[in-house]
Amino acid sequence: MSSKYIKPLLALTMAGSFVLGGPVASAATAANSSSSADSSSNSVSTSSSSSASKTSSSSSSQKAKATKSADTATKSSSTSGSGADVTLKKSQKGTMGSSIVKTKQFSAFSLRRYITQRSNSAPDISEWQGSMSDSQAKALKKEVPFVILRVQYGSDYYDRTFDHNLALVKKYNIPYGVYSFSQYSSPSDAKTEAKDLYNRAPEASFYVNDYEDQTVSSGSTDTATKNWYTEMRSLAGNRKILLYSGQWFVDLYAPKAVGSYDGFWLAAYQSNEPTSTHVLWQYTDSYYSSSLNQNVDASVYTSKPKSWFFSSSSDNSSSNSNSVGATYKHTSTKFTVKNNPEHNFYTHVAGDTRYSRKISHYGSTYAGKDITVDSQGTRTSTGAIYYRCYYNGKNIGWMYHTGLASQVTYSKPAKKTMTVVNKPTSAFYNHVTGSKYASIKVTHASAAYAGKTVTVDSKGTKYGWKTPYYRCYYNGKLVGWIYAGSLK
Repeated sequence: MSSKYIKPLLALTMAGSFVLGGPVASAATAANSSSSADSSSNSVSTSSSSSASKTSSSSSSQKAKATKSADTATKSSSTSGSGADVTLKKSQKGTMGSSIVKTKQFSAFSLRRYITQRSNSAPDISEWQGSMSDSQAKALKKEVPFVILRVQYGSDYYDRTFDHNLALVKKYNIPYGVYSFSQYSSPSDAKTEAKDLYNRAPEASFYVNDYEDQTVSSGSTDTATKNWYTEMRSLAGNRKILLYSGQWFVDLYAPKAVGSYDGFWLAAYQSNEPTSTHVLWQYTDSYYSSSLNQNVDASVYTSKPKSWFFSSSSDNSSSNSNSVGATYKHTSTKFTVKNNPEHNFYTHVAGDTRYSRKISHYGSTYAGKDITVDSQGTRTSTGAIYYRCYYNGKNIGWMYHTGLASQVTYSKPAKKTMTVVNKPTSAFYNHVTGSKYASIKVTHASAAYAGKTVTVDSKGTKYGWKTPYYRCYYNGKLVGWIYAGSLK
């Protein structure tokens, strides 16, 4: 998958120094590289070659072009016993992202990839990363939530390392999905490519149509992309089917078809997550995998839990559609479970018709505990809001929002005395308002203390707030907590 996302016009502007998929030295260099490339690999098995030869020739000119482009990649043998036993020169044609150039992240005059390390990053892997060693696969199991393996480049090119890597992924029980870098030339050819992908990976947990290279020469691109989904649905049953691409590419070539897929896997290399609907976000081509000891493409999931990718689809609509009974959006915040939450944690949001909902943990178990949140779900019929909660990094389930309170950090104030303003707008309370305590009530009207000097001994700041609360005393008597806006 790696690369850059700019519209074709910008790509043409940059043609003198970059091509889709990587840097270029010159036409002569490219020609020399192509002519000297070995069209076979030590990792290619007879069965792999046979599998490729059995596929349809419905778009022979496109497939021949794809095969030649991928087959002529330069290979070299690795000398490291712990590393990959096959490595290829990184001109990654045929891997995710290689045909779409990224936009917004940099201008044509400032080519800089977005590099970061996000937790729970899922890599996509092809022959360009080489054949994994046993020790690498074992380590990868602990590093990533799941992997996505390339199976083919069009129908006629079978990824050289897929069989080998798949065997290790299965050995160490690493959850996985698969993708096809699509090269279909017509609606009927799209069905063939989907069928070939399924036949080569019938046990995959989910399937991805990597549609980023416009190769359709007969019929509608939208129809072809829809046909890919329809054919895969007939074969894969209720397993998830995703469409991968850049937003502008889908808007241009598959604006209707994308709605048929279970979810959209969005490629956008930038620091902030895009707001457009997606279930996976490929945010970089330069995530450093300590297990593989190299940079790889990486994606994160924020609107869906990991389990969603490995569960059955109960509908064929876009994953964030209101028809499933709930909508989701990414959020990153912190709460504290109330001392008396009156709600439990559940496996799913109430009203989401795709899942059977059950209690994952009792709310009382985590009463008073600080938790983190990464997703907000809204029940479409009522507007009820739920949050997906984690305690010490462990997913404990979804809770109705009223069971959660503001997370308050307490500290010593810099000042020991403060003065109540002449016209205070906040009352004194027995606790910081909105905090975890069951009974929060007014202790004193602030107007009675207007202009008076109070002693403060504690400061409470809500997560995400700049202005704190102070615990105040007057003549040695506790008055209560008041919002700092009423003090000076």
